[in-house]
Amino acid sequence: MARKKQEIQLQREIETQEEWEEVMAMEGLWVVDVYQEWCGPCLALVGNFRRLKNELGDNLLNFAIAKADTIDALEKYRGRCEPTFLFYAGGILTNYIHGANAPKVQRVITEQLAHEHKVLEGTAERKEVRDPVITRMQEIEAEKLEEEEARQLAEDDTGTVPVSKTPSAKKVKDMEAQKGITVAIIKPDAVVQGKTDEIISLIKEHEFEILAQEQKEITPEEAEEFYADFDSESYFDDLVKFITSGPSYCLVLTKGKGGETVIKDWLDLLGPAEVEVAREEDPNCLRSRYGEKGYLNALHGSLTAQAAEKELRILFPNFVVPTYLRKKLNIQRTLALVRPEAYANKKEDIMQAISKLPLKVAMMKEVQLTKEQASELYKEHEQFGFFDLLVETMSSGTLLAIGLIGDEAISVWRDALGPENVDDAMEKAPKSLRARFPGSNGMNQFHGSASVEAAEKEIAEFFPIEQTVAMIKPSGMEHKDEILQRIEEAGFKIVAQQEVNITQTKAEIMYPHKIHTEYFDDLVNSLASGVSLYLVLSREDAVDGWRREIGNVDPVQAKEENPTSLRALYGTDILNNAVHGSSTVEHAKEEIKAVFGDLNFNPDGTLRGEEPQLDETAVVHEKERSDESKADSPRSKKNEESEGQSEKEHKEHEEEKTEGHEKHEGEHKGEHEGEHKGEHKEEHEGEHKGEHKGEHEGEHKGEHEGEHKGEHKEEHEGEHKGEHKEEHEGEHKKHEGEHKEEHEGEHKEKPKEHKEGHEEGDDTTAEEKRESKVNSPSTEVAAEHTETKSKVVEEPTEEGAEAPTEES
Repeated sequence: MARKKQEIQLQREIETQEEWEEVMAMEGLWVVDVYQEWCGPCLALVGNFRRLKNELGDNLLNFAIAKADTIDALEKYRGRCEPTFLFYAGGILTNYIHGANAPKVQRVITEQLAHEHKVLEGTAERKEVRDPVITRMQEIEAEKLEEEEARQLAEDDTGTVPVSKTPSAKKVKDMEAQKGITVAIIKPDAVVQGKTDEIISLIKEHEFEILAQEQKEITPEEAEEFYADFDSESYFDDLVKFITSGPSYCLVLTKGKGGETVIKDWLDLLGPAEVEVAREEDPNCLRSRYGEKGYLNALHGSLTAQAAEKELRILFPNFVVPTYLRKKLNIQRTLALVRPEAYANKKEDIMQAISKLPLKVAMMKEVQLTKEQASELYKEHEQFGFFDLLVETMSSGTLLAIGLIGDEAISVWRDALGPENVDDAMEKAPKSLRARFPGSNGMNQFHGSASVEAAEKEIAEFFPIEQTVAMIKPSGMEHKDEILQRIEEAGFKIVAQQEVNITQTKAEIMYPHKIHTEYFDDLVNSLASGVSLYLVLSREDAVDGWRREIGNVDPVQAKEENPTSLRALYGTDILNNAVHGSSTVEHAKEEIKAVFGDLNFNPDGTLRGEEPQLDETAVVHEKERSDESKADSPRSKKNEESEGQSEKEHKEHEEEKTEGHEKHEGEHKGEHEGEHKGEHKEEHEGEHKGEHKGEHEGEHKGEHEGEHKGEHKEEHEGEHKGEHKEEHEGEHKKHEGEHKEEHEGEHKEKPKEHKEGHEEGDDTTAEEKRESKVNSPSTEVAAEHTETKSKVVEEPTEEGAEAPTEES
């Protein structure tokens, strides 16, 4: 009953919707085990929870079990028997785990608890997540709804449904998703000048949809939070003062069906942030037309989706982002080639045109093809008259190879290119790339893969599989999940991962070119401030591809050059820029070896042979190197070899008790060397010679129950505390000499029967011999003996005596 009471206190039981809502309103982190009555909660982790609660002693950490059968909020979890743990803070879902993965559950609890403390201190924000189980169920429901609507629309006047239009013939490809939004602000200078209505008309003219709008006075506190990313800049105070100097007109905008491009489209319409630059580079942009000077640029737009989410919470805290039925994405890769003439003359214009496509540049490199390589690339066109000209064009200089990735990438890129014939492109698709950038010899200047198979083959030819090292630094671990998601979306395979504590040595391997810089020590201190996650990534063009994902080493520059790069999103300064990437293929190899040792990879980028444990990460300390060295020592190898002989020894030992006893006495003294040399000699000379025969013939169980439960405890409590020091001071040197003399002479001078006993177990540890003697058909005795072994290991030792090993 007492145990049951403890469990109830540890995990609050939630069985009704009212109880659920009460818990969601409470402070702290709640770890909720969601279960159904027919299968019950997960009892396997209760012990882990109790231990963690006791170790942390944190009042913010709470555990609960919730019955999905009777709680409306958990309706979607009904019908599932897999253990599910939901993490709630402030009433929102912040994480989830499916399955009873104890190490992962413990790690996530620790991380979420630390983050919740930061939230309550005001230094971090809660981020709501969606459980994919729920998302998938909503998707299924949407599919059913679409199928039903399709059935109703397909019905003819007679009320029958044509076979070709039944739901089974219609594959629904939509799922519910939030619309993309951006926050726009018409700043006080433009509002005071009476430009609000004019700007709003232009917004609508450019096909933006206004979801919310409000004129308001932004408070200094809101402004400081709004511009928190610029708090280290010299102009931060002026920026806050300006935005709070009068009323602003705030809007929430979207565009198109799903708003996927709204942030980029709005920033393009705004133009460069500095008014002077805007007037020079884009005279028609809004900041050029309405801005005054410098940062008095009249308008604001969110730089990223994360920034939009934050700004929305500050300015429109009660706004709910609308959803839409989004087509399921069919992510593809395609190879794009910009041929030498166009690349040499129009590189910047072409790259700007590519940047406006709904595709992402995943790989990019300059290539010089030989005629043979060009002929191989286009061998399917060999029978056509333009083949020689095509080969000549492709091998005439440096071309640009680009790996593009995105929804329906192959068709999107080919549509952007236009017809292969330049004249047809100019006539039928004048805005296509082939029409806009024709070659002087009439040859079109672009290539696009024709199919998924062709794309994979061509990408492999231009971008061989590489490995690179990615590291999420201590300053980026708070955003680990988002970064890992970006890695997956970019097409990288995580083939090895490990949490590490960065040392000076590892830092020197990672940053060899910065060792002699004045800020290297600060860099090491930053890396050593917490745990980092080390990853080995495989992909085509992995090194350069990952460096494009992370962006400029300076987060401030990264925000300007590539606002969606990882360092722009999660970095704060050069030392704390969230992530690291190898600079070259050779650099990557050095880093991999420093952390993981020698890894070999298959042609597809996967690990060759046995893979490292990826499910559970462990902190790597320098101590592990010494532990590994100990594991390779002759003593460890001897112990490993001896395990295989234990069964044979047991049988032979029963047949030759006396010889086994003499051998046991000598070996036992040798095993314990410092600690047990004196006491065990006396014990075994007295006890084993007098009791050994009786013990094995009839008193085995009783003797060992008494010996190991009573005498062993008394021996270690008494002898270790009282006699141990005296014995060792008096007899240590003596027995050390006797031990050496015994073992040097055993093989030469011992009687034949002792020699035979020694030969049959000369590689066997004393513990195994004691197990051979103690082991009987009684499992109870074996269990008691195991308990005795544990006690020996835990006993303290006198200074100078050898600590007992697990074998002793």
